[in-house]
Amino acid sequence: MKTKELVKGLLLSAAAIIIGFVAIAFPFRLFNNLSDKGMQLLFISEIVLYFLVAMTFIAVSELKKKKARARKEKELQRRFQRRAKFEQAQREYYDLAA
Repeated sequence: MKTKELVKGLLLSAAAIIIGFVAIAFPFRLFNNLSDKGMQLLFISEIVLYFLVAMTFIAVSELKKKKARARKEKELQRRFQRRAKFEQAQREYYDLAA
């Protein structure tokens, strides 16, 4: 299992490095080929793309937090119900014994 996680981590790291390099180097490669208007358009599109990626990660993170809170609340509610049921059973037992 450790080897699988190690390989997965290495592949993700390599992919992130390659994508990061391409994202940084791409505009510089096009610097001499595009007009000023084209460079502005490329710059704006990169900013929009980075913004969308960041918002996606934030949305996924918030969704995970919301699910975790719901799961925790459900667990607490279940524990409370079990405790109440147990206490009711004890009271009924004591009433029968008396």
